Amino acid sequence: MTVENRGIARLGIHMEDGQIEVRLGPDGEAAFLDWRNSQFIEGFDVYPLRRATAVLYAAGTEAALQQVDVQVQLKVDEDWDERYLWAGGIGLHEGPPDAEARPGAAADSLAGQVTRFLEREAGSGPGAG
Repeated sequence: MTVENRGIARLGIHMEDGQIEVRLGPDGEAAFLDWRNSQFIEGFDVYPLRRATAVLYAAGTEAALQQVDVQVQLKVDEDWDERYLWAGGIGLHEGPPDAEARPGAAADSLAGQVTRFLEREAGSGPGAG
């Protein structure tokens, strides 16, 4: 997960366990989160036109990886931001609502990029092998 500061002021970013939830499969079972190897953003200053990235390792059964939902709530300075939800997975090709109006928009979206990554890891998509 990458946070980018497109503003003109420095922002203090804080993202750790409890602010990130990963659910798998159509029933929304909680994923196993590897807290030991994951890298969080704790009290990091993101200056204008800079980025900070957190790495979260999660696992589940192969069948459940067909659908992945990630919910994140970021703390910026001392304020909590809105909760954001990303949903995607192998074989889920639903793009944003306006994807029909912009050909290729769904493939270029974050959900499209993560879906391609999951397909490559599963060995079932373009570029797999």
